[in-house]
Formats: sequence, structure tokens, C-alpha cells
Amino acid sequence: MKKSFLILADMAGALFTACENGDMEFPDYKYSAVYFAYQSPIRTITIGEDVSVDNSLDNEHKCQIMATVSGVYENKINVEIGIRI
Repeated sequence: MKKSFLILADMAGALFTACENGDMEFPDYKYSAVYFAYQSPIRTITIGEDVSVDNSLDNEHKCQIMATVSGVYENKINVEIGIRI
């Protein structure tokens, strides 16, 4: 009984022993890409009155487009994105 208790205690101690992970260092990919992550409003832009949604940005002739850079862990250059309508 005492022997099985010691074995069980050793197994529990080994299970709860913490290990320390090193820093995760991965190189950047060979290339980077840009994609449009979020676009607002997510609907047709409507000029004038609309009772179902707030279209204050529409009436100011504005919309919000957000872009994201992928393929790198840290952005080290100034990325410019052009949009043509």
C-alpha cells in the first residue's frame, strides 16, 4: 500500500513539474502580402435618409477600409496601399 502510494505521488509530482519554454523565434516568410481585413460599411453606400441604418458616413461621401500585412512578424518598412474606385 505504501509502495503504490509513493509511486502515485511520484507520478503526480512528475505530471505537475513545470518546464520552461525558450523564446519562439521563427523567420519571416520569403514574401509578404496585403489583404483587406475589414470594410465598413458592409453594405451598399446610400446617400440620403435611411431609417434602417446609420448612414452618416455615406452622406459625407466617406467609407472606411482597413488593410492588414501578412507574412511578417514585425513590420520594418512603410507599406503603402493604393485604392482605385
